Order: sequence, then structure tokens, then C-alpha cells
Amino acid sequence: MKKILYITNTGRVDRPYLDPSARYRCYNFAEAFVAGGDIADVVSFAKLDLQSLQHYDVCVFHRPPYGEKLFRSLEILNKNDILAFADYDDLIFNEKYALASSIYKQGRAGKEECLRIFSDNEKALRLFEHVTVSTQPLKEKVLEICPDAEVTVMHNALSSGVLRDIDLYGYKKIGIDGPKIISYLSGTASHNKDFEIVEEVLAELTRKHSGKAKLVIVGPLEFSKEKFDTVVHKRYVEYDRLFGFIAKTHINIAPLEMNDFTNCKSGLKFFESAVLGIPTVATPIADMLRFEDSGGIDYAVEPQEWFDALEALILDDEHYDRRSRNALHYTREHCLVSQSLKVFERCLEALL
Repeated sequence: MKKILYITNTGRVDRPYLDPSARYRCYNFAEAFVAGGDIADVVSFAKLDLQSLQHYDVCVFHRPPYGEKLFRSLEILNKNDILAFADYDDLIFNEKYALASSIYKQGRAGKEECLRIFSDNEKALRLFEHVTVSTQPLKEKVLEICPDAEVTVMHNALSSGVLRDIDLYGYKKIGIDGPKIISYLSGTASHNKDFEIVEEVLAELTRKHSGKAKLVIVGPLEFSKEKFDTVVHKRYVEYDRLFGFIAKTHINIAPLEMNDFTNCKSGLKFFESAVLGIPTVATPIADMLRFEDSGGIDYAVEPQEWFDALEALILDDEHYDRRSRNALHYTREHCLVSQSLKVFERCLEALL
């Protein structure tokens, strides 16, 4: 029996589960470890009691912050022969990528502050011999800085708890008596530029097929509502209501600007919808391309590609039904956290 502690550097200090990043990188894996008979806990870095570290076999620092507390933590782990991992699910290190990050492009940090954040994160990364990441491109970015590090890709995936809740509450995709509902689940305020990729396409599409297509947006997105005849905009949906909300839609979209930063992102927007039989049209970042054999996703870069892919799903019911069934079956077979955990467990077997 292993004892694993996940330590997440989240702003949600008192309720880290509400942080989507902490949920996918810490809580989902901890749940899977416990299901397998191990002990696994999650704590926010700000509330970490350093003396508690010695009670674990493995400590995973999710987005570790550079500073004295991290130094002292690693000293205790080294002294007690406890394995230490850094974990990343975003490209938040290496200064040369700082100005492509969402926090800079959206003005949430100025140039100097952004460079400092990336520099400090790189210093923290260099303290670790073992690293876990959510995508293959992110692994490559870690190795640019730490070529001798052992880096393990553990893809984000659905937890058994989510599947249990979906089945328990009977979430089921609604029928298509009315218009097909296109949903954009932006989640955070950093996706304004991403939405601009499809804004004109969606406006034209919903005008051309008025009565057959409807747009729903979730998140604190800023966009031109006057471009749309009808659009539903919800600024926030609680996570425990997310899958019930998705079940009331028909088509998921996941547009992203293409650059080194976004190419390291996870394709979780695909399987969060696909688990309910909702097909996706997405920008072909690397982690989205993992699902190209699913039969439940289409890729688009140019406006016409977005228009054609969405129009086919709106107008061709047989095509839509195939995409829907494929998405559902693929996700339940290939996008489970228990499968991602096997990769980590093989890594631990070689080290413990």
C-alpha cells in the first residue's frame, strides 16, 4: 500500500476542489489511488504542514511555487527518502514562452511580471528530478529545460466519480425536437481571443439556419452579442451542475489560438462533452489530435472549415448520430483516469 500526497498551488486555498486544474491533476488521481487500495490525500500548498510530509511515500507538487517553503519541503523529502514529483498541466515555465501565455495576452500580468512568474516557475521546475505532465508537448517543453529529468505523461481524464454521478442522476443528452444547441464552455476569462476565431462563423451559421441552430456560451466571455439574433450567455455554471448542463446541448466547440502555449493544453473539452454523447469541433492542438480515431470529433482551422464541420452536424442527422455514438463509446473506453494512473504506477514501481 502506497501513501501519496498531492500538494496543489491553487488560489482556492480553502476549497481547492473548485479549481479545475487541481481537480484534474490532484483529486482525480487521488480518487483512483484510493480505489486501488492506496492512501492518497490532497492539500493546498498554502496550508501544507511540513511535518506531515514524512508520513508519505510520494509527494506530488502541482504547479510548485519557487520559494523557501518549497526548499524546506524538498529537504524533508530528501532526508526521508520520499519521492518528489513536480506536476504541470500548462506551459507556465521558460521565459521564452511567457508572452504567448494567456495571462499576458489577456492583460492579467504585464510583461515584466509575466517574465518573472515564468522565471520563478522554471527555477522551481529545476529542483525536481521527476516530473508528471498532462500532454506530450508539455513533456517536450520540460525536457528543453531539464534534459535529464524523468518526465511521465499522465493525460487528464474522467474520474469514476464523474461517471457515477452521470449515471446516478440519469444525465442523458436531450433529443433534437428543436434546434441543435452549440455550446462554447470557455470556463475562464482568458478565452476572448479564442472565441474570435469562430465568432463570425457562428453568427453567420445561426442566422443562416435560424430555428435549426442555437448558441449557448458559458464563462466570463466578452463578445459582440449584437452579432447574434439569439444567444444564451451564462457567466458561470457550478462544476456539480456542469454535466447536467452539457446534457442539454448537442454540439461542443473548442477553438484555440495556435501557438506553443496553447499546443501544450489538454483536450479535456472533448471528453467532458463526449461522455454524454456530444460531438466536438476543435482546433487541432496536439492533445485534441489524440482523439482523431474516436469518430466523435472534427477539426477546423480556417473559418470555412469551422462552418462546414458545424453545418454538417446541424443539417445531417445521420452524420450527427454517428458522431454522437462514437464520442460516447470512445470516451467510456479510453478517457478514464484509471488508465492514466497505470502509467504513473509503472513509474512508481521502478522507483519505490
